[in-house]
Amino acid sequence: MSVPLGHPERIGQYVIERELGRGGLGVVYLATQPGLNRKVALKVLSSDLASDPEFVERFNREAELLAKLDSPHVITIHDHGTADGFLYLTTQYVAGGDLNQHLKTHGRMLPQTALAVFIQLLEALLEAHNNGVIHRDVKPGNVLVREGQTAPHIYLADFGIAQSELDVGRTLTGVLTGSLAYLAPERLLGSPATIESDLYGAGCTLWMLLTGETPYSGTAFEQATAHTNSPIPQLAETSPLHTELNRLLQWTLAKDPQDRPHNTKDLLSVANDLAAGRSSKHDTLIRASTAPRSLVGSDRTAIRVPAPTAESTTTPHAEVSTEPTSEPASAAQSRTSAHRALVGAGMVLTALLSLSLITASLIFVADRFADVLRPASATTVQDNEKPIAADTTPRPNSPTDSTPEPLGDEPLQPYESTLELDFDDEVGGGYVSESPVTRPRPSPT
Repeated sequence: MSVPLGHPERIGQYVIERELGRGGLGVVYLATQPGLNRKVALKVLSSDLASDPEFVERFNREAELLAKLDSPHVITIHDHGTADGFLYLTTQYVAGGDLNQHLKTHGRMLPQTALAVFIQLLEALLEAHNNGVIHRDVKPGNVLVREGQTAPHIYLADFGIAQSELDVGRTLTGVLTGSLAYLAPERLLGSPATIESDLYGAGCTLWMLLTGETPYSGTAFEQATAHTNSPIPQLAETSPLHTELNRLLQWTLAKDPQDRPHNTKDLLSVANDLAAGRSSKHDTLIRASTAPRSLVGSDRTAIRVPAPTAESTTTPHAEVSTEPTSEPASAAQSRTSAHRALVGAGMVLTALLSLSLITASLIFVADRFADVLRPASATTVQDNEKPIAADTTPRPNSPTDSTPEPLGDEPLQPYESTLELDFDDEVGGGYVSESPVTRPRPSPT
């Protein structure tokens, strides 16, 4: 049975109220669970997926695993199964928008607010990673928002519950799963998703919260190559908080996953210390990470966000300073040698990704890989807050004291979901939310 084009009254026990949206993999409804009188997001998968026994078995197994996640910042999975010939999943319904919609309505966030949201996102990822689950597509569109008094309360959604590996998807999944604006460089080079790649997506999301823009602009292809080769973006203001945020961004957005945080608990500890205004006992972890650099050279530049002009109400695109910063010759030589293999892979990426995008566009007609195939300029939002000024503070390249003891262990072999339900091209957060009512934002005091 195919996904109904009309408005069914019920699917199993769930009473359908209305359609929230649909995509290439199925349709999502706002529904009521009668016994609990609870509104849910009811995701009904397409018939080609529901008729594949191997897929159904994997879907059920992974849904059960994800249902065990217990965090105030993770969307709750209520139920899954088959009813009336449909394979379905019900999740918590959030009557708000995602972070993209929030930023378009309210403008970029103040640093303390952005940091508070970032901490919530890390708490959600920590719960997932501690249970061996890799999200694979951490981005603002997969973070749902409920308005709070001091900072928005967020929920991480779309943990990769239903992506078919049919046809060409089998060869493209390893490279193209996830949104290119937030995808880690090694994922673009074909490496599997890891804790480090999830945290890279979280760092990209933090940049979006602070600036209202994606880390790199341009077409999907241009963004993909920028993640691999372009300098790490840096805030331009020189206040102590912005300086520390820049160090955090250098750590989370390092080109080499070995230079990023290796477990979520350490990054969360650093973020909490920064939000509380105290020195982190893990300071050496940040200073040991690599300063902004490219995989194709040792020269570094800072990407600066200039102050907006009086005529513009949107955050301008980041500009690149052409002034390279100094680096010890031995360190530069060491990094060049250590990343020679990645440099070669980055060059090959240019040809392979271009071919993959063309092939995918011809076969999937854009509805299966919409985030990848459509040209995507960096998203801009209303700029209602203090402009960010230039920052040329040099960053340390090596630790000055001993490496601290780790805070705790996380799974050595994290489970990577091979399924993904990504319906968020039209409605935020995989259609488990609705757009918020536009309203003016109170001026910060």
